[in-house]
Amino acid sequence: MQMYSYPSLDAVKTKFVGTIMNGKMTDDQWQKEIRISSIRSKLNHANYHFERFTANYHYDSFREESGHEVLRAEFSAFVSALLGAIELLSHEVNILFRLAIKERHVKSKSVIQALRLNSPESGTLLKLEKLEGMNWYISLKEMRNKSVHNPTMIWTFHSGGNLSGLIFLPDDPFERDSNSTIEVKKYMSKLIEHTKRFIDDVQLSILDDLPS
Repeated sequence: MQMYSYPSLDAVKTKFVGTIMNGKMTDDQWQKEIRISSIRSKLNHANYHFERFTANYHYDSFREESGHEVLRAEFSAFVSALLGAIELLSHEVNILFRLAIKERHVKSKSVIQALRLNSPESGTLLKLEKLEGMNWYISLKEMRNKSVHNPTMIWTFHSGGNLSGLIFLPDDPFERDSNSTIEVKKYMSKLIEHTKRFIDDVQLSILDDLPS
């Protein structure tokens, strides 16, 4: 699996984890580092499954029984990894802002509520609040739910294709026109782009909001 670079995550790690003495992290360093590295891992997983999807995606591949299953599995893993990366931001923010939310209760909603009390003017809070209304994020959650709860319907419900034999999703979350469609590989590529951009924006806000 190819490993990608994420400069904003590296910058946060450098600022808040700091120098590891004698090759061994303190408990505080480990708690911070594991959250940051987990986000990186999920993004790498998403890229890996996108590459696997692309390698198996060809003319009329969704009509083939075996090809159909491979594409469905890679697509499901892809959207789960992207959503996982975003969900891990809540854990990162909880640790770095010292919100003291218990691990099992760390959710986007609980982190936003805690930030409103502890850091109401923070740019990080503003970024997290805006996420829920973003069309690409709404679409990502819907796709994850469908792939988990009704996987046999992903292509029959969301496809239709065209004369090229490629898969199209009927709703394009990146366009204002609700009647627009989007080819699935382009959809996945844009999801990666938007997710990385959002995570970068949150990391930059964290760097601005918190002292070393």
